[in-house]
Amino acid sequence: MRLDGLVIICNKLLVNLIVKISKSKKNKNVIKRFSIFLLTAALVLIGTTIFAFMHHEDGARKIIKFSLIDQNIVAITEKEFRGKWLLVYLGFTNCPKVCPTQMYVMKNILQELDISGHSVLITPMLITVDPERDTPEVMKDYVAHFDARIVGLTGAQQEIEKVKNTFRAFSKTAEASDGSKYDVIHSDYFYLVDPNGELVQSYANNQDYMQLTKKIRDKLNKNIKS
Repeated sequence: MRLDGLVIICNKLLVNLIVKISKSKKNKNVIKRFSIFLLTAALVLIGTTIFAFMHHEDGARKIIKFSLIDQNIVAITEKEFRGKWLLVYLGFTNCPKVCPTQMYVMKNILQELDISGHSVLITPMLITVDPERDTPEVMKDYVAHFDARIVGLTGAQQEIEKVKNTFRAFSKTAEASDGSKYDVIHSDYFYLVDPNGELVQSYANNQDYMQLTKKIRDKLNKNIKS
């Protein structure tokens, strides 16, 4: 079995278990929340330790393709970004903590790249994993809060699923602990796509923005020199 297949199976099993616990009426709230916390931590650990090897496991080039709608309600594909580097994050606007944190990381990376002059080479991008709630209007307000340069993309659920498969990301809805309609459990990575549309690197959420900036800048410099 391929490594990415094993990771996806493990992720799905853990996510299904989290969903079942969140819906169970037999567990008291404290036990439910603690169980969900432990399982979510295990999910993140599996992803962090294995996911970094997935994109280059078989040596195959991974060309990114999508057909989505941007925050200005304009249909857009990956072809619009050929010739530019992409820094991509998959998340959603109702995410209470992780996604806002990562958006601030993206903002800080852009500001650091401004200083070195590399920011003109790269397009930052947020692709939602919750298209039901994340309309273009919602995405526009959300990304503008962090940096006006961030492109917010949404679209039909089937198109979002294609994007997730392309990036080998995952997400699944679950009952929200705060009483809202639902929550979304999702993978937590930045993805770097080169000017030819090839996914060249994924970065796990275990580094500060200065570390990420250096790694991204090094990739850009290497491309410039070659």
